[in-house]
Amino acid sequence: MAMWRMGLPVLALHGRPCPRFSAGSMTRSHGIADRVRAFGTYFIGVQDRCMYSHTFHFGGSEPFTTGCTAVIQVKVFGRSLGEGDVLMDISVGQRLLRDIMMRYDHKNLDMLEEFQNPRRNTTVEVMAEAIHRHFLSGLKQYWAQELAGGKVLGCISKVEVLVKESDVAYAGFEEDVDVTSWGAE
Repeated sequence: MAMWRMGLPVLALHGRPCPRFSAGSMTRSHGIADRVRAFGTYFIGVQDRCMYSHTFHFGGSEPFTTGCTAVIQVKVFGRSLGEGDVLMDISVGQRLLRDIMMRYDHKNLDMLEEFQNPRRNTTVEVMAEAIHRHFLSGLKQYWAQELAGGKVLGCISKVEVLVKESDVAYAGFEEDVDVTSWGAE
């Protein structure tokens, strides 16, 4: 259900308001309320892959080194669309994911600082969380640049990352996001 505060349309998502953002003020005459979904969620998805090696340490057993060709899927969800009736530019999602994959592709993850202090087993769950963190960071930068340029953006409500280590095994990490706080960071 759309509400109006200070001339801006606001959605209630997971108990939090979610305005349709722009650098300037908006009014009902722009047809914004017509694009807000009362039910259902939009999403965009991107996919990429990378190959890496890593060593697992489980309990008292001998550490073992293995490799993985991981297929990564990222989905961005939202309840309203921005300019051009898109949630976000899908090519931006592709670029963000590709940049992250380049951090890990053909690398030994045991050598990367982000998985040290404390040392972590780079399971697919841990990798999904790390990719999510990097993707969200890039998404926040994109969001700030677009708003500064006067764009009207869709209301992103969740980002989900899925890491497939084979055709039958995968794990993921997802988190609801509050884009209303992104301008304050």
